[in-house]
Amino acid sequence: MESYLRGILVQEIKPGSFAMKYLLNRYCCIIFITALYYGTKSVDAQNILFHKTTYDSAYIIKEASVYSIRAYSVSKYNHFNLRDNSENKVAFVPDYKIAIGLGFSYKNLALDLGIPVFHTTKDTIHTKNLDFIGAFYPNQNLFDIIAQSYKGLFLNPDGSKGTNSFPRQFRKDIKTLNLGIDYSYLFNYKRYSFIAPYIGTEIQRKSAGSLLAGGFVSYYHLTADSSIIPVGISGDLNESLQINKASLFSFGLTAGYAYTLVLPKRFFITLSATPGISFNTGEVTTVNNSKSNKPFTASFKLVSHDAIGYGGKKFYGLATVFIDNNYVSIANKNRLDYFPGKVKFILGYRFN
Repeated sequence: MESYLRGILVQEIKPGSFAMKYLLNRYCCIIFITALYYGTKSVDAQNILFHKTTYDSAYIIKEASVYSIRAYSVSKYNHFNLRDNSENKVAFVPDYKIAIGLGFSYKNLALDLGIPVFHTTKDTIHTKNLDFIGAFYPNQNLFDIIAQSYKGLFLNPDGSKGTNSFPRQFRKDIKTLNLGIDYSYLFNYKRYSFIAPYIGTEIQRKSAGSLLAGGFVSYYHLTADSSIIPVGISGDLNESLQINKASLFSFGLTAGYAYTLVLPKRFFITLSATPGISFNTGEVTTVNNSKSNKPFTASFKLVSHDAIGYGGKKFYGLATVFIDNNYVSIANKNRLDYFPGKVKFILGYRFN
């Protein structure tokens, strides 16, 4: 059985913490993740995900080495905007961290572990983050897994529009939780490797691309002690955007294309875009405890994996970007847009 795994867990989930409380809630995203895990235990699921497939060796070196070691740096994030029907908005960003660490791979199984070394804020007492974005790429099946929670975010004047002037300010009471899985099927898997540009344990020998198609499921929870948008900066914003809680469940379909251009001297550039349609339901609560239920809305979603790097026989290096942009309609034609993502740099050495 061959599998592909990457991911970093930079903070332990502690009993009684914000992350633990919400990870135990009843929403379907958690049920979906559990069902996916146990579903792969069955013989039929293993045959689908892990069955041996043939590849064109003129295009892909499947196992570039038995082992490799790697050093890396990574930054992950999940910021959000509240936007009204006139396209006025307020932007919120978390405490960005940069982590460094070491990794190891055996054939096509890779695991990276690291610790955070830099924060954008010194107020770490009031910021608590769980930040996991991992990838699982068995054969032509591609899974991106997201589990992120943040306590404490900044109001960002640079990303806001239609508000009164305000300085960048920290809100320690704002909490977010995002759980999700994106799945794509790689059609041209015999000639195109998704692992080569994003994990590095394979080598793409010739330029190639592939259609992608799949689906996703996501849960997003947002809460604060008072209005998420302070009244003093509301400006031209719609009054209905004065909310203090939102719980949103989304699922949908995606389809797109990925392409790797192999350059001379084993360098490469990879670009991909997978747009999708999202079907959403959930509940939004305003500061006066008025609740708005959205039985069903449709919105746009965009997933992209991009990379540049070098795939040598011994040394390899990658710079990768993952974005997962979600634009969710809520009550009164307003939107809650949230953007999980990751930027990662890897330098590795292969050996047998």
